[in-house]
Amino acid sequence: MYSQLGKDNEFLYEYEHKAHLCVEGKPSKLASTGKIWVWETTKNPVTDLDFGEVGTGTWKQKEDHRKDTLYNTDGSYSIGSDYNGQSYSGIGSLPVWLTNTPKPSQFHNLVNGEWVEDIDARLESDKASERAWRDNEINSIEWMKQRHRDEVELEINTTLSNSEYQELIAYIQGLRDYPLNPLFPDNTARPIKPSFLV
Repeated sequence: MYSQLGKDNEFLYEYEHKAHLCVEGKPSKLASTGKIWVWETTKNPVTDLDFGEVGTGTWKQKEDHRKDTLYNTDGSYSIGSDYNGQSYSGIGSLPVWLTNTPKPSQFHNLVNGEWVEDIDARLESDKASERAWRDNEINSIEWMKQRHRDEVELEINTTLSNSEYQELIAYIQGLRDYPLNPLFPDNTARPIKPSFLV
């Protein structure tokens, strides 16, 4: 009885006749969960005529990740594809540039097989988001300030009371100063919106 091997010398199935990539005998037992039997040998299946004969190699169980979803820093990885000049067959321990754990966030990088958060990149992104919120908030109420000024110049009744106008311009100034707050970009530190705007 022979064992038919795959391209990475992994056990595929038993075979009655010796053929290319066949090994005499078979593994002594079923592979453990998540593993596969691999024929380890220094023999070349093309140039060495005794490839696969008894005593020319040994069976070894190796991790089998061929059906796993794998990830690198740039996203998901397809078994056997090139990644920065490296590839992985799915058999054996995961290389340090791969993991079977999804990327926790866009700010994580894979370092030695572990996800490590880039704190500075996250902070810069949070700052940009809060500045965008702040700019949008100012733009959404700036017209009220301008309307009040126009109404005063035209000497007509103002839509906002003087106290509301003071609250409005104080809020706008607070928005402008928001990035100077030591807690920025923590959105709990946002200026408090006047009640008449809520």
